[in-house]
Amino acid sequence: MKTILLLGLLLWPALTWSQPVISGKPDVVGNELSPSEKPVECVSEEGGYRVFFPPGCAKIVSKVPDLDREPWDDDGPLSAMTYLSYCDRHGQKGDGCSIAAFWNLTDDQGGPPGPAQVVERVERMLKDMGVSMVRQRPVRRLLEDGGLIEGVDVLAVDSSGGQAWLRGLLHDERIYLLAAWKADGELETDPSFIRFFQSFEPLEY
Repeated sequence: MKTILLLGLLLWPALTWSQPVISGKPDVVGNELSPSEKPVECVSEEGGYRVFFPPGCAKIVSKVPDLDREPWDDDGPLSAMTYLSYCDRHGQKGDGCSIAAFWNLTDDQGGPPGPAQVVERVERMLKDMGVSMVRQRPVRRLLEDGGLIEGVDVLAVDSSGGQAWLRGLLHDERIYLLAAWKADGELETDPSFIRFFQSFEPLEY
């Protein structure tokens, strides 16, 4: 696997998702959810993010930590935690996207996470997905409140021509990892996935 480097930002070092909890608003009455023809807003106040999933998502699945089992102090939970939301478009495993928020991660010295920890998360997911990186570029965005998001954007492929698009971001001592995958490729020209990445907003906590 190629080493991920971020221009001008030092070294910017997958996730497995199972045991889902279904969230969001059903499109039909009952337990079955029908695919939406419009982008589907996903807001996780616990995870600290808002994003629009692509049309075709029948349901958004979320995993959250069991806070009752986590050690706490006056400032909140002490251990590292992961909040995850994901969707398979039209119920097809080869076409979907996800977002994960990582809280309470630290660098090697026990301080706040930095570029190296973002790269580490991206590289883990590349390995877990079995894809090889073909392109990377830095990401930097100023928020309306003056905050800064920066990270790395990666395009990867598998042996059958499928594509994965990963974006690792650092904001306010939190790491976010957005991912999309498509068995027939052409991720970067799919307006639905482009909007998914562009729509991401961190929420204050």
